[in-house]
Amino acid sequence: MTGSQSAALVGTPFQREAQLTLAALVKLASGELSGLAKRFLELAARAGERGDLVTEFALMLWAATVERRSGHSEAAARRARVAATRGQGQGFRLSPNWWTTDLAGLGADGTATVGEPAFLSSCSFPWPIPPAIAIDSDSRIIVAGVSLPDQAWRRGRSGPRVLRRLFDLIAAQYPAPAARDDLCDALWPDSDGDRPAVNLHSALNDLRKVLADTPGLDIRSEESGYSLVAAENVTVASRAQRRSDRRPSSALSEQPR
Repeated sequence: MTGSQSAALVGTPFQREAQLTLAALVKLASGELSGLAKRFLELAARAGERGDLVTEFALMLWAATVERRSGHSEAAARRARVAATRGQGQGFRLSPNWWTTDLAGLGADGTATVGEPAFLSSCSFPWPIPPAIAIDSDSRIIVAGVSLPDQAWRRGRSGPRVLRRLFDLIAAQYPAPAARDDLCDALWPDSDGDRPAVNLHSALNDLRKVLADTPGLDIRSEESGYSLVAAENVTVASRAQRRSDRRPSSALSEQPR
């Protein structure tokens, strides 16, 4: 939100904070994650200062969600632990009438560690139960028996072909990370300078928007590259299955003429 937009906010301090919170949630929904965790934490601190502990708790969880969707799993885990401890101390529960898979995912994909308070794990997918998701040997995402539709891959400016190929390259290395240089070379072999790295950063942001609608799937940033995160409701074809399923076409192409 720009300075002029901030100045345009009207009403009481509480109403202005509500407008800022709504603006932050809109940015989260549109995938504009830069600086968003900090904004949620600032709003959480203001809520705590005025004694609104429920809003403080919820905003802390949203800050953890931003970190998780940005691929910062360790930061997400730290923020989730703080929020869970605070919520447990106050006896808070997540009500299904506003619960989302994003918040539940904080405890379902390993972000909530073994040492996490029981409170957070009790909030993970209490209702509804997350759908069964499969990643087959062709890297198709199959949710409850139905392949993710083509329209779901039309996120951002990268284009569905690039996003599908990027997901395939990362999923093929599961559970190991796919190296950044390998991804750049495979997707943009003719680009020079830092253009492939810029393209990769943009494509990863778009890919995370695609996966945001599939509870239990995410992309994690690591020192050596990017890895697929799969919760318990997700099964991923192994490297052996990929080799086995793709062998016939490869063998056929290699037959002597």
